[in-house]
Amino acid sequence: MTICIRKIKKKEFEDIITLEQRELYPELTVSQLKDWVEETREFSPQLYVAVLNGKIVGFNIFSIYEVNEDKLGVLEIILELSAIAVGSNYQRQRIGEKLLNDSIKEAKRHWENEGFKVMGLRIETGTDEAPGFYEKVLPASALQKVVFEKTWSGGEGIVEYFLSLQDY
Repeated sequence: MTICIRKIKKKEFEDIITLEQRELYPELTVSQLKDWVEETREFSPQLYVAVLNGKIVGFNIFSIYEVNEDKLGVLEIILELSAIAVGSNYQRQRIGEKLLNDSIKEAKRHWENEGFKVMGLRIETGTDEAPGFYEKVLPASALQKVVFEKTWSGGEGIVEYFLSLQDY
């Protein structure tokens, strides 16, 4: 099984929008998801796909979460993992792990080539979503975790992770 992780091609947006609706946001329309994925702003999101045998089986999206200028005038950024999904038929095969780790390296390289110093990655998830996934697949020495219990009225909580990318 050879998984290829690469930037998305424009013609593949429909594939990931369908995957995103099926795996993450069934309540949103394809039009709403398309607007979100194709949104253009000062710093466009970076989209990566996991391809197996020519088929997109997973994707993720990185956005810039925060920009800071250090004392020397260098622009530092923190990336945010806006979404990650692997098709249910392809889960538990380490595809998500490869997708996340390879795309972090590619996104970091992209933004550094744009002149930014990439400081870290912010990830937010629900307390009931993918328990333990990030702790399993990201280096523990660079990962910080904060849990906010019962954040929402329904009792759900939020987990925030911060991954230092200084040595990634």
